[in-house]
Amino acid sequence: MLVLLWLACTNDDTTPTASEVPTTGTGATTSDTTPTDTDTSDPSEPPTIPAACQPLPAPTGTVVDVDPSQDGDLADMLANAAPDTTFRLATGTYIIAGSQLVASVPGTTIRSASGVPTDVVLEGAFGVTSAIQIAAPFVTVAELTLRSAAVHLVHVDANSGATTDTLLHGLYLEDFGRGAIAVEAGDTWSDMGTISCNQIVLTGDGRDRAAACGLAGITIDGGWGWTVRDNTIEGLWCSKGPAAGPALHVFGGARDIDVVRNRIWDSTLGIQYGEGAAGGRTYDDAPCAGAAAQTFGGRVVNNMVAADGSEILDSDHGILTGIAVESACEALVAHNSVHSGVLPSSGSIDHRFAMTTGRLTNNLASHGILRSEGSLIVAAGNIENAPVSSWLLPRVGDLHLVASAQEAINTGVTDVAADVLDDLDLELRDDRPDVGADEL
Repeated sequence: MLVLLWLACTNDDTTPTASEVPTTGTGATTSDTTPTDTDTSDPSEPPTIPAACQPLPAPTGTVVDVDPSQDGDLADMLANAAPDTTFRLATGTYIIAGSQLVASVPGTTIRSASGVPTDVVLEGAFGVTSAIQIAAPFVTVAELTLRSAAVHLVHVDANSGATTDTLLHGLYLEDFGRGAIAVEAGDTWSDMGTISCNQIVLTGDGRDRAAACGLAGITIDGGWGWTVRDNTIEGLWCSKGPAAGPALHVFGGARDIDVVRNRIWDSTLGIQYGEGAAGGRTYDDAPCAGAAAQTFGGRVVNNMVAADGSEILDSDHGILTGIAVESACEALVAHNSVHSGVLPSSGSIDHRFAMTTGRLTNNLASHGILRSEGSLIVAAGNIENAPVSSWLLPRVGDLHLVASAQEAINTGVTDVAADVLDDLDLELRDDRPDVGADEL
């Protein structure tokens, strides 16, 4: 379900203020100025976080080397592998349009030999349902390019048994009919995985092929204990027809999901933590007093969500919201930076429903932070209607602070200091924290 356009939204203050409708100069326009920032070595490039995105170590145990001439045999090789086997793919393009690859043996690893994602391309040509289906525990897929799947590029599927401890790392994921990475429940659950340092891109060609356009970047349905960190997602919007889904979506009774240091650029809906008023998965220990929440616990911290490209702003739906929090019990939504070049339909941050509790703290937003449907989350230290000049290069999604952003520097509250020790660049926050994802 997409975020709807709600009319009865109010500001976090007891009396609605003008922050719900920014005026020119307080978030509604962009600037061509390019101030400097010591956190970014090259301000013409998107921000990177090298300390958090190291290559995987060399494989150990059984290693099977594969070259592109064996692409037709790769599915059988995976199916007949011994547990804990690494398939190391040589540079080249592997055509998988006829049959998806299924990692059904515990401990399987599929990775490039070079460690460079663009060296190895798994090409679906929109003729395969999923490029890779994960149907076993302890599976790793890393440092590859996956391209052009009819539905999902990576599908973590718990219908054949628990798919715990998945690692998806350093992937370049381009064009998909429904989603880049889908973590879905089945007869059991998909728990305790990590989605890290991936780049997800929807190109113009991929957008044209996604006819229904109800697509999403990363989805976690009912998972427990996942970490989603240091990913870049861009281009999740549709020209006409239905709006695109969230770039990053957690829902269905998911629990203890960490959404940290992700960069989302030019997407109609950035992060959706929860979905609607009813939950899905339940737990024996009945967290949140047995509430049927969409999410239980977890953190949405140090993310940058920006949308300012001319094409998305001119599309049918424009910008819905940067971060939507719906029926999220005891969530921590803190130190995020959200910018859009036009007024979003539902504010920069939108939190809804009485099951939404926890803390909404030290977020820096270009437009309003809206409370509706009885949300009970406690808001503190947030800044709405931040001027576009607060950020380094918002037009390319770089929301590092600049030295002149005095409204955000050293003005945050310390309520979440123990839970958010550093910023999006892994730089430690001090005892006077800056508001937003960056500690200048």
